[in-house]
Amino acid sequence: MPANVSVAEMNKAFWEIRSRIQRIENTSDNDDDLWSDHISALLKYHTVNFIPYLQKFLKKGGNQFNSIVIDDLDQLIQENALLDYYRPLIEWLEQNI
Repeated sequence: MPANVSVAEMNKAFWEIRSRIQRIENTSDNDDDLWSDHISALLKYHTVNFIPYLQKFLKKGGNQFNSIVIDDLDQLIQENALLDYYRPLIEWLEQNI
C-alpha cells in the first residue's frame, strides 16, 4: 500500500490494512456513506478545536515540572463520573467473578 493515500481512498486503505492485520472485513457495500459531508465536518471541527486545549497543556509543561502540572490536572479530574458510568459493569464483575 502506498504511503501517500488520497482523502478519497482513506477508508478503502483503512479496511485493507485492517483486513490484512486483524483479519476483519468491511461489512458495508457502500464505503462512501461513511465519509459523508456531515461526518467530515464533525471530524474537522473536533480536530481543529482540540488544538487550543492541547497547546494550553503543553505550554504549562514548558515552564513547570511535570509533577506540578499533573498535580494541577489531577485536582480537576474526579472519578465519580467514571465510577457511575461503570457501576453496572463493576457490580456484574463482583457478582460473577
